[in-house]
Amino acid sequence: MIRFLCVAALVALPTMAQAQMQPGEWQINVNVTSFDMPSASPEQADAFKKPRVHKECFTAEQVQGGLLEMMKKAQRSGECKMTSENASGTRFDAVMVCDRPDGTKVTVTLNGSFAATKFDINTAVEQTGAKAMKMTAVTAAERIGDCTK
Repeated sequence: MIRFLCVAALVALPTMAQAQMQPGEWQINVNVTSFDMPSASPEQADAFKKPRVHKECFTAEQVQGGLLEMMKKAQRSGECKMTSENASGTRFDAVMVCDRPDGTKVTVTLNGSFAATKFDINTAVEQTGAKAMKMTAVTAAERIGDCTK
């Protein structure tokens, strides 16, 4: 689910020229601020709330079409679609809906700010189905240098 949040966070960023994401190594910090899943044990819920740090190397080719295009390519078998997106200056908001083959529906609402070398996103996730869940998270990311690979 943390990886899903990273994807959701990145997919929300618009492809405006003045805020084109710079290639390089990025550090993405995800902090789950609330988590409610009736089927999860207290231990699982506590583990989910632990802050996560993820590093990702993005090449010039990957960021060429902007983050929205990057994430559209990364979506699993077309399950997810942006149902709304709005950007004004360096602020944005978006809604992504994922209809999974098992009947689960995931709605991700995002809002935040962005620049060429950093972004901050507030995320709310609601999942229906057998594993119903609600969660909120705060994501902060920044370019930390050139890729070392």
